Amino acid sequence: MLLALAALFLCPACQVSPSDDDDDPTPPTPNLDSYEDGIFISHQGNPALNINSSVSFRDRATSGVVDSIYQQANSGAVLPPIHSMQLHDGRIYLISNSENQVVVVAANSFQRIGTINNLQKPRYLLPIGNNKACISEWGEDGISGRLSIVDLNSLQISNSIPTRPGPEQMLLDGNHLYVVNNGGFALDSVVSKVSLTTEEVLETIKVGLAPNSLQIDQNGHLWVLCQGIKDPFVPSNNRNGELVRLENDELQFRLELAPAANNLVISPDGSRLYFVNQEWLYAHGLGDTSLSLTPFIASPFSHIAVHPNTGDLYCVDPRNLQSDGSVLVFSGVGALQYTFQTSVAPNGFGFME
Repeated sequence: MLLALAALFLCPACQVSPSDDDDDPTPPTPNLDSYEDGIFISHQGNPALNINSSVSFRDRATSGVVDSIYQQANSGAVLPPIHSMQLHDGRIYLISNSENQVVVVAANSFQRIGTINNLQKPRYLLPIGNNKACISEWGEDGISGRLSIVDLNSLQISNSIPTRPGPEQMLLDGNHLYVVNNGGFALDSVVSKVSLTTEEVLETIKVGLAPNSLQIDQNGHLWVLCQGIKDPFVPSNNRNGELVRLENDELQFRLELAPAANNLVISPDGSRLYFVNQEWLYAHGLGDTSLSLTPFIASPFSHIAVHPNTGDLYCVDPRNLQSDGSVLVFSGVGALQYTFQTSVAPNGFGFME
């Protein structure tokens, strides 16, 4: 079974302003007893300004947004800073890199169930079947990478698998798991292939500098996005990013990109890739041999996600990381459908529809 995010179909590039519908009336905040049909949005917040992490919910029926639902459901308890979020089997897993834990809540009520502890700079969580999940971790020193296998019933770690430095996003392909290694506090350039039967790394595959995300296409080929190096203080240190394709675990195609490419996603049918580069959104067909010079959507985004059913593309405008951010939603033909305001520094989505 292939687990991957979906995206939208290619269209001519369009340019939008995040404030295009700022004058539209804001829907009233819905009064919800449970969160059954809508979209969760996680927010990193801004600890430097004492702005806590939070999670919002956009209700599909009313289009209204309820903010700080964790605090509401848990007597005002404060969330640790959220790095990523995973929705699975009626639960939401909120991964906190800085606090070395995963907070687990019931998706329909957002009441706290428990925490996964004894982690070392966790990054992402991926369900792998049999009531288990895998968590990528940078290690206490930021370079001693590992993957922890967690029992989702007991929320206890059953095994840890050493990896190359900086394991990030993961992808499940049958009984194998692929994870990109960007180096953590160092620098690396490999994808690790892991057996979930023996729970060990089978091989490492050389790709580009600092890989950060990956997808499998409709042909069963693995695509990896590598961010390269972007040094704002010493531009001579910059190194280009790459989009590479692996077939049978061997590199068959590579496309050079500007530094700082991130957030690779794929269309629902696995036919087109989308990613952020230089803050703009680009699209790439499986048979394309070069990158389009025209962005798919020419607006600055920090994060993108795709609705797994509709193929709509959800794009984050973080604004100044001091005030509320916003989400822009585009249809499969690139038309702006609507926008809505969220809390500070939105950085993830969970689709409950």
